[in-house]
Formats: sequence, structure tokens, C-alpha cells
Amino acid sequence: MKLRNFDISVLTRGNSRPMEAVLVYVDLDGFTKYVADNIDKKAVDVVRSFHVIRS
Repeated sequence: MKLRNFDISVLTRGNSRPMEAVLVYVDLDGFTKYVADNIDKKAVDVVRSFHVIRS
């Protein structure tokens, strides 16, 4: 099912599965600047750095 076709009115407490979850967002100091400065010339290194940080 695509989200644009989702009917939010059918999402009720009775037909939903409760989940306990936590979502954490972290802003790494200087990482956005690092990406902006290096994405055009060293995209592979930027992606590698991202994967190292999130692991």
C-alpha cells in the first residue's frame, strides 16, 4: 500500500497494533558542513563516514 492511498480514518485503536518504540535523532557537530564541503568530490568517503558513525 502506498502512503498516498492510505485512509487515515480506518486507523483506529481497535484495528491497530500497539508498539513500544523509541526514535532518537542526533545532530553531529560539523557533519553537515563536512557533507556540504565533500559531497561533490568525495561522495564515497562521505557515505563511508556516515555508515561508520551510525554503526
